[in-house]
Amino acid sequence: MKVWIFATIAAVLWAMAMYLTKKNGSEKAEPILFQLYQEKINNQIVEYKRSGDFLAAEKMMLKAIKKFPKARKAYFDLVEILYLQEKYESALAYLLIIRGIMKASFEPDPSDYFSVLVRIVQTKIRIGDLDGASKAAIEILESGEGGPFIGLIYADIALQQGNTTEQLNRLEKMSVMYPHDSETKLALSLCYHSLGKSQRSEQLLEELMREFPHTIGPFVYFARAAVERKDWEEAVRRWQIVQERFVLNPEGFEQGAAALRQLGREDLAAVTMEKHPGEHAVPWPLRFG
Repeated sequence: MKVWIFATIAAVLWAMAMYLTKKNGSEKAEPILFQLYQEKINNQIVEYKRSGDFLAAEKMMLKAIKKFPKARKAYFDLVEILYLQEKYESALAYLLIIRGIMKASFEPDPSDYFSVLVRIVQTKIRIGDLDGASKAAIEILESGEGGPFIGLIYADIALQQGNTTEQLNRLEKMSVMYPHDSETKLALSLCYHSLGKSQRSEQLLEELMREFPHTIGPFVYFARAAVERKDWEEAVRRWQIVQERFVLNPEGFEQGAAALRQLGREDLAAVTMEKHPGEHAVPWPLRFG
C-alpha cells in the first residue's frame, strides 16, 4: 500500500514538473524534480550523517546541485552538511548563491528569504567577518523583517568588536522600536550595567519584573545587583522573591542562603537550603552575560 502511495505521489510530482517546464521553462520545475531526486538519495544522506561521513554526504549534495542548480532546497541541505563539518566559508558561499536565486525568483518566499539572510549574518560572525555581518544585519533591519532578534545580534556584533558605546546606541534604538520586547530591554539593562550605569540598569530590571512577572531573568539579575554592591539585606529580600516565584530554580535558594550567611544568619540560611529543589532543580540558562 505504501509503495503504491509513494508511486502515485511521484507520478503527480513528475506531471507537475513537466507541466511547469512546458509553461515556464525549467526554473519552476527544478524544485519539484529535485524533490523526486531527493527521495532517491535521502536514505543514503541520512546514513552518511549517522556514520559521520560528512564528506561523502557533501559530495552527494554537490552532484545534486550540479543536476538541479536552481533548486534552493539542495543548497540548504548542502549548507547544513557544511555546517556539520565547520566549513563556514564554503557554507557562506552557497548561502550567497541561495540569496541570488531567491532574489531572481518571481515569487520569493519572504520568510525563507529572511531565514537565509539570518544564516548569512550568523555565518559571517562565525568566520570573523564582523563588518560583513553588521552590513548584512542592517540589510535585514532596513527590510522591516528583522525584528528584535536581528536587532540583538546587531548589537552583539558591536560588543564583539569591543565597541560598547555603539552596542548601547544600537540597543537603545531597538528598545524604542520594540518597547515591549523583554530580551531587548534585558540586554539594554545589562549593557548599562557593564558601562557602570547601575541605577539605570536596575530601573529597567524593575520595569521588566512588572511587565513580565513570570520571566526569571530580570529577577535574577536584580538580585545579583544587590549582591554585587554587598547590600546583603536587600540581596536577601530579592532572592526571596526569586525563591517564591521560581521554586525550581536552585540559584534563588543557594544565593539567598549565601546572603543570609553574610549577615550571620546561619539558622535562616539552613532553613532556606531545606527548601532547595534538589534533584528537581531546573537551572536558568543564561542568554546574556
